[in-house]
Amino acid sequence: MSRFLFLIFWYNLSYEKLEQYRRQTRKEIQSKLQITSNVIIRTRIFITMFKKLFLIFITGFLLNFIWENLHSYLYFHPNGEMMTQGMLLKATLFDSIFITLLAILFIKAAYFRDRKWYVLPIGIIVAILIELSALKTGRWAYNEFMPIIPLINIGLTPTIQLGILSYLIFKWQIK
Repeated sequence: MSRFLFLIFWYNLSYEKLEQYRRQTRKEIQSKLQITSNVIIRTRIFITMFKKLFLIFITGFLLNFIWENLHSYLYFHPNGEMMTQGMLLKATLFDSIFITLLAILFIKAAYFRDRKWYVLPIGIIVAILIELSALKTGRWAYNEFMPIIPLINIGLTPTIQLGILSYLIFKWQIK
């Protein structure tokens, strides 16, 4: 009889431990699944953001490359040479990187996402600063065909380039 009671007691104890283990394992599995789903969600968000920024960069590069080549005839190098493709590629790369970095703010912040037109004055101000610096340091100069903005004495086409292209790209790529 005592042996029978021992077996019942042992069975109940084992069953309780087994149930406790199952509950604990279930909680651990749920916890791991929650962590895994968070990682999957964050990875999807990162991939979506990366794709969007990549498209913005490529679009910005193509549009800026076209713009730079079209208005390169309004410039000359201070030593008298025409602008080279290397110089135009550097300018294009800088502009497309600037637009891509600025896009992060306009993608992540809902306030800016709803006000894409803010990129127009931001782009124009940055372009003015770049032009003033480049003209002062002699990186480039304007020929007689460049339309000049009177008060600040910088070219019109480079001043509006960053603002207009940024706005068009954001309007098209950021929803």
